[in-house]
Amino acid sequence: MWKTVNLVTKEQESRAAKYLASDSDILLIQGPCHLSGQHHIQGFKHLFVTLASLACTSNQQFDLHNCPNIQETRSFVNIIQKLGGYAHFSGGKFTIDGSSIHRCLEAGELNAEIHGAVYLIPAMLKRTQRAVMNHGGGCQIGDTSNGARPIEHYIEIFERFGASTQVMESGEIHIQAERLQGCKVDLLEYTHCRENPTGPKWSGASKMALLMAVISEGVSEIYHLYPKPDVMEMLVVMEKMGVKVEYLAQDSVRITPKQDLNTSITRVDHTLIPDLIEIVTWICAGALYASPSITLKARRLSCALLALEPELQLFKRIGVSVIVTSGTLTVEKVNNFQPFDTHVCSKGIFSDSQPFFALLATYASGNSKLVEEVWKNRFDYAKGLALLGCGVEVSDNQLLIYGEQPPKNTDCLIWGSDLRAAAVLLIAALGVSGRTELRGAHHLERGYSALPKSLNQCGAHITSGDMVCDEV
Repeated sequence: MWKTVNLVTKEQESRAAKYLASDSDILLIQGPCHLSGQHHIQGFKHLFVTLASLACTSNQQFDLHNCPNIQETRSFVNIIQKLGGYAHFSGGKFTIDGSSIHRCLEAGELNAEIHGAVYLIPAMLKRTQRAVMNHGGGCQIGDTSNGARPIEHYIEIFERFGASTQVMESGEIHIQAERLQGCKVDLLEYTHCRENPTGPKWSGASKMALLMAVISEGVSEIYHLYPKPDVMEMLVVMEKMGVKVEYLAQDSVRITPKQDLNTSITRVDHTLIPDLIEIVTWICAGALYASPSITLKARRLSCALLALEPELQLFKRIGVSVIVTSGTLTVEKVNNFQPFDTHVCSKGIFSDSQPFFALLATYASGNSKLVEEVWKNRFDYAKGLALLGCGVEVSDNQLLIYGEQPPKNTDCLIWGSDLRAAAVLLIAALGVSGRTELRGAHHLERGYSALPKSLNQCGAHITSGDMVCDEV
């Protein structure tokens, strides 16, 4: 049954009371705005955490380039150092030497704020034969009542490679691994449907299976990998490490770990592709507010555009065109947006992208519908859009957006409950003729490098309590 989105919930009231104590968590947006100029896209954050975790399993020095200057990158430095390894981040370059890792961190030390910290567990198993976990961290966008992300697929992957696991009374999971053995894993087992694979576990199971294959003895065969760059780029780096990767049919691989190959490679160098969701965020902002255009610059841009083919096709259907030259992408303001119906699934549009398409749909000439097949409850941002005056209704994993009802209400207080919710509500507020107050701004630091400041440099007017948001 379709239902109008509740404008304010008890959870939001509680959250608001908490945030009143922190000026740094508040952004004040004065609209409308006109954006122009250039913005440099940093490296893909989801790829960074997997490659940094992969580096920690190796005795080689890793130099990762084009890394994003965000909270997760800086926190990874601290976590790796706590493990006993070497990590340094400066000027987009992240250097890692995991050969001296000798500690096993307790579950709380992995920091619930870090998406992907769980992927450091294989490095701990290799170095100390034990690890402790209790949650996967990151935004609370899971299907449970508290939004917790699933972790059972990780536990099953550990056990398939020979680790033993024990759930303690505290809820912590203790993992022991005296000897790990390569095995066969069909990753379609971690999807909702083999015929049309999708779901929240496929990506994580794929990453963990590859990491476990690298530290195990003997050959592993991993079938039906999640086909996005934060998994497939791992294979490129594994080959640079000296791991033997044989490509089988249908995104499947045979892995022979480097310890079985007597490799002489001592240093690994790799440049991350641009952050795919940062590109989507800025295309959305440009299509709404560019005057006359916004240009995005990035290293390895062609690789990012290939990975974003489903998004680019939907942008085209909506009426958004992008002009691509060598290393740049230019977006112009769109005057007539077209409505659309689309499904968000693991092989198609990123779940992280869908909030930005929902915002564009509020400007369209007819009604649109989004069906979310990965994180099925990921519509919390719709409450903020409704407060801003947009017509939105939710039914299970579907969002109905009424066209020609863009953000317009002034003097609104809205909440960003997760990273992408905070980002899309910030972009939405830029179109309101008046002031909007956004809380939950701390989420932005986990996925964007000073997004308010970058928008201000292009013409926006965003201020905060003690966050630096330099105005033009």
